[in-house]
Amino acid sequence: MPSLASMLFGAPARRPTGYNHNDRERSSGHGTGPTMAMDETPTPSTKIVRDYRELRTPYLQKRTEALALLHHIASLVAPIMRAHNWRIPLLEELALDTSRLLGYHEFAYDRSVKICIRLRSQRNPSTAFGELEDIVDALLHELAHFDEKQHDDAFRELWHELRDDYEALYPRAKKLPRSTACGE
Repeated sequence: MPSLASMLFGAPARRPTGYNHNDRERSSGHGTGPTMAMDETPTPSTKIVRDYRELRTPYLQKRTEALALLHHIASLVAPIMRAHNWRIPLLEELALDTSRLLGYHEFAYDRSVKICIRLRSQRNPSTAFGELEDIVDALLHELAHFDEKQHDDAFRELWHELRDDYEALYPRAKKLPRSTACGE
């Protein structure tokens, strides 16, 4: 299947050389997202994701920002999801008690039920979010599971293609981490 970049721009898909991403974590905020020109604003993702849910733990601050961040990351990957005809019934903030897990998905009857993504920094989860590129990369990882359930070579190839597609859509954005390791 041709990559989204080649479908949109006629360019051949790039093959990454690999990058070892070792759970980079920052206590700073997530920023404003990829640096992009005004005409590159992502399209709304209302039909791509049916529902969103932030953590509703009383001691956590910035719940509205977490919900807005879920909407933002969905809008960033919406063109990729449309190209693959993927839909997410529920995009949810990952619970904090899941150790170092960055995301997971649930399937029922071979269909996606929900994707959970870690938004908050492990060092200061009450007030700080992780880096946007790490959050988007975790979402792309979970989306790759829509077609490839196991963490095998086919999965890694699809995950790298999704990263390439994202970087082609947002060339001014900070590059995504290029880990080949999958937390299982």
